[in-house]
Amino acid sequence: MQSGKWITLMLPFMVVVPIPVPQARMIVEFPQVQVQPGECAAKPEFVKPATTATELEARYIEQCLKLTNAERAKAGLAPLKINPTLSQSARWMAEDMAKNNYFDHIDSLGRGVGDRMKEFKYSYSLAGQNIAGGQTTPEEAIEDWLKSPGHRAIMLKPDFDEIGIAYLPAPGHKLKFIWVCDFGHRR
Repeated sequence: MQSGKWITLMLPFMVVVPIPVPQARMIVEFPQVQVQPGECAAKPEFVKPATTATELEARYIEQCLKLTNAERAKAGLAPLKINPTLSQSARWMAEDMAKNNYFDHIDSLGRGVGDRMKEFKYSYSLAGQNIAGGQTTPEEAIEDWLKSPGHRAIMLKPDFDEIGIAYLPAPGHKLKFIWVCDFGHRR
């Protein structure tokens, strides 16, 4: 490592960190960044966390939907469809729990699932929510919900036809991983 030759890498959800590079001239390209050795930000920049799912989160959400619908099929129920508004509501709830380090169906603003759905402009005749924390895979989350009579009843309620799912790695939260499923039936 030689001093004076640095490159700045910007990674999602990370702090931009100067990394030393060898003397050879090189250009590193990223989707919106081109940095040459010697060109370095004066101080680290902080990247705002994304409010949409990453690729892993998207795969976990899809798997959670498949597992939920498989359980509904076993019970002779119609499959749930992903609703983007419910997904936004679920994601907000997961982020709120992570940010404020709590685990509850009532959010930091004092709202239950129904009030939160209304604020997200989801007009419903029936609303429900399952939350889980600490499970590292969709299989673990679904298994734990199925063991709980209350959570199982929500998952298998025949009147629900839409769902919003959030999975959030939350390293600063006591549970490390947060799952939220918002269930609904529109008016």
